[in-house]
Amino acid sequence: MIPMSRIAFIGQRDAILGFKALGITVMPATDRQGALEALANAREQDYEIVFITEPVAREIQAELDELTQAPRPVVTILPDHRGSSGIGMARLKSRVEKAIGVDILFKEEGK
Repeated sequence: MIPMSRIAFIGQRDAILGFKALGITVMPATDRQGALEALANAREQDYEIVFITEPVAREIQAELDELTQAPRPVVTILPDHRGSSGIGMARLKSRVEKAIGVDILFKEEGK
């Protein structure tokens, strides 16, 4: 089990601040530059897991795509307090398809 101290959450302050009470390191970011700095900081400090809110992840999509080749950190995109835009689920779907070669998450019946 990974200790909470090895988990970081990057996103808008109001969306991530509550996770600090769980022992997760919060790294507020609202724009591309802030998100890149927070991600670099998380990588330098060798965090195992990094959660990122969807709006912030959208700003640094190319950099997140590059991280798929690295074993660490595991990056997970989550909706913020305004709801899901679908970017996190689309990323998960793509990675599962790449790993096993078939869409098992959203496969429609009869197709």
